[in-house]
Amino acid sequence: MSDELSQFHTRPSLLLRVRDKSDAAAWRAFVDLYAPLIRCYCRRCQLQDEEAADVAQEVFLAVSKCVENWHYDTDRGRFRDWLGTVTRNAIIKFRKKEGRANRLNSCQVADGVLENEPGQSSDPIWEEEFTRRVLQVALEGIRPTFDAATWQAFELAWKAMRPEKEVAEELKMSVANVYHCKSRVLKRLRQRLEELTGDSILAS
Repeated sequence: MSDELSQFHTRPSLLLRVRDKSDAAAWRAFVDLYAPLIRCYCRRCQLQDEEAADVAQEVFLAVSKCVENWHYDTDRGRFRDWLGTVTRNAIIKFRKKEGRANRLNSCQVADGVLENEPGQSSDPIWEEEFTRRVLQVALEGIRPTFDAATWQAFELAWKAMRPEKEVAEELKMSVANVYHCKSRVLKRLRQRLEELTGDSILAS
C-alpha cells in the first residue's frame, strides 16, 4: 500500500479530493486503491492480464474526464455502482475493438452510453470484488492505530465470527471488553470506508 493511500485518515474523502486535479497524491491513492479491483474483475470476466491492464487504463481515463465536474450524490446512487458501470462499459468497448462477440458471461451488462452519474449495480461479482478490495485496504490502514489485544479481540469476534464469550475466555478478558474492542474497531473501520468510497459497505 502506498504512503499516500495510508495517509487518508480524515475527511475530506478521497472521492472529494480526487476532483481536484492539482491533488496528485489523491489521484495516485485512487489508482492504488481501485486498479487491483478493476484488474481482478476483468480477469473474472475472462480477460488476460494484459487486456485487464488496458481496460483499467480506459476506466481511469474515463474517470479523469468527468471527475472534475462530478457532483456525487448518494441519494442518486453509490460510487461503487458508478465505477462498476464504467468498468463494464470499458470491457464492452475493449471487446468490440478486438472484434469479439459482446458476451460477458456473468459480467454481462447492457451496452450503453457512459453517463456522468452513478448507476445501479446488479452484478454480484463486482460487488464481491469491490467489497473485498476496499475492506482489505481499510483494514490495513486502521490496523496500526490499535494495540495488539484490541485487534486480536476484533479479529476473533468479528472477522472469525466467534461468540464474544468464547473470545473473552480465550483472551482472558471480560465479555464487555470484547464488545468494546469490536465496537471501537468497527467504528473506525466504517469511518475509513466512508473516507475511501463515500459510503459504508458494512451493514449497520
